[in-house]
Parts: sequence; C-alpha cells; structure tokens
Amino acid sequence: MKVEKVIHQGYKEFEEGIKKGNKITQLFGKWNYIYSHQNKKVSLIKLVNYFRDGKDWWEALQVKPTEKELGRFGTKKQAEKEIKEYFGVDELQEIMEEKLKQIKEKKNGMS
Repeated sequence: MKVEKVIHQGYKEFEEGIKKGNKITQLFGKWNYIYSHQNKKVSLIKLVNYFRDGKDWWEALQVKPTEKELGRFGTKKQAEKEIKEYFGVDELQEIMEEKLKQIKEKKNGMS
C-alpha cells in the first residue's frame, strides 16, 4: 500500500479566500491522503468542524475503480484501519512490502 500526501483543493480555495479578505469557514484540512493498492485508490481528508458541532471527522472516499464513500471516522487511525481492511492489507504484508522496497533501493544505490 502506498500513500501520497497532497494539499486538498478545498483548502487551497479557503486560503485564497482568506488572503482576499473573505470571511469564510474552513471545511477541509490541509492534506488529502491518497492511498493506493493494486488497482484501487482511496482519498482520505479531514472534515474540520463539518457539522458545526465542534468535532472533526475523517472521510474516506474510494476514487478508483469507481467513486463511493467508505465512511466517516472519528480519528485518522480508525480511517486508516478501515482503508487497510478495504484493500485487504494486513500489518505483515505492509512490513514485507516496506522491506522489499528498502532492499530494491539499496540495490539500486549500489549499481
């Protein structure tokens, strides 16, 4: 499983609005985490006080092969657990993939 971290488009728009002097409410956290495994991709974003109840949520959305909501979670850790289950990735598999990546990087560095 790979993770890419990019700035969320909604956050960019929020920042631009603030710079222009607009009084707008932040809805999204700064980062959009893109998880990919095999032919599947999931986007994870933080919803900042989304329901105006003072609580932040983490929303997981499958974006590939088709778009569908996987759920909203109270913590990033809970969301990541659900994403791993969705991908069918367990901790041992992740460790093995990371070790293989390190071996390949070492081998390429020696070439």
